[in-house]
Amino acid sequence: MEFIDFSKKIFETNDIDPDYIFFINCKKDLSEDELFQMLKYKLLIYNLSSELLYKEKIIDYKNIKFGNERQKSKNYFPEWERILLNIDFKRLKKFHNVDYRIFKKEFSKIKGMGNWACWKCADILDKVFEIKMKFDNSIFLEAYEYPLKGLLMLNNYPEEIKIYNDKNIFKKHISFAREISSQIGKIGIWDSNNILELETLLCKYHSYKHNKYKIGNDLNHVRKIKEDKRLYKYHKYLP
Repeated sequence: MEFIDFSKKIFETNDIDPDYIFFINCKKDLSEDELFQMLKYKLLIYNLSSELLYKEKIIDYKNIKFGNERQKSKNYFPEWERILLNIDFKRLKKFHNVDYRIFKKEFSKIKGMGNWACWKCADILDKVFEIKMKFDNSIFLEAYEYPLKGLLMLNNYPEEIKIYNDKNIFKKHISFAREISSQIGKIGIWDSNNILELETLLCKYHSYKHNKYKIGNDLNHVRKIKEDKRLYKYHKYLP
């Protein structure tokens, strides 16, 4: 399956980011502050089941199953928790309509909050909390490894990020990616003109082409939470 058909399928199935659907559904009953606390656990753990179990004090730190994105720096967890859980949501509202680079400069001061975590936090703030920062094409270089490799793959280049030291090549590649992704348009809450969506699509496409991801994987993983009676009160919010 090529990129455009793959992307349409990801949009149509909501497998692009089912965790976000869960958060948006929670907005019906939870306060903004409660939802923001859940965002913090998302950034710290990146495994929805463990996030909720830990939040509800059903498991302790030693029993957390961290997502792949947090495995390398999970030893920072106690420090993250101490710092992040004290951040007030009002402090993040000031980043609405501000250049992403300004947010990244501040957020990356927290140890372990690198390119992936900064980008992911901005993505969730955009989609769930309507805090929308300013992004341009060049900011994509400040994403992280895998969407950039996906961009290279899409343009039939070797997956060597150093190629983008040549900014002219990058400009051609990102322009092409945005041109073809714009053909998808908007499906549900997903908008293919949003560069944050493009990042996720390219990351998943890269994994798909390397046989590490199948469409529906993330959605099925989230829905397994319905089998856990300990988290019954959250079942109704699952996509």
